[in-house]
Amino acid sequence: MTAITESVIVAVPFAQVPNLTRRYLAGFPSNEHEGVHFTLRAWVGGIVAEHEILMKVDAEPDRPALEVVDIHWQSQDGGPYPEFTGTLSARPVDAGSCTLELAGSYTPPGGAAGAAFDALLGHNIAREGARDVLARFKSAFEALHAEAAASSSG
Repeated sequence: MTAITESVIVAVPFAQVPNLTRRYLAGFPSNEHEGVHFTLRAWVGGIVAEHEILMKVDAEPDRPALEVVDIHWQSQDGGPYPEFTGTLSARPVDAGSCTLELAGSYTPPGGAAGAAFDALLGHNIAREGARDVLARFKSAFEALHAEAAASSSG
């Protein structure tokens, strides 16, 4: 297993995270049993690699709201791609911002050859993919929050 932890500060109040998560994910095609169809992007040497994944985000019932959610993704078409299992969590920074953190792990497919690829390049690709997921959540949360603020003030 290979661990990944990435985080980003988002300019939205912590209390808004559950609603923003639901609103953001509602904009993607989904299937109740499979998850949300999401394009994972990673930059490798200036080239963008994209792969279609199925992402499941499930709130943990014993934790408040969506402060911590289980997150899992896998390739839509199978293939030699790892499955990721972890958590997406939020914690307050100040009254107007919070930190989103994606933490979890994956097992490189392909046995020893997959482990060697992961050591050389795969782990960097996985980290870039995790950063992309967080950057897209950040961008969407901030846009949705600004939209809601504008509509309530006008």
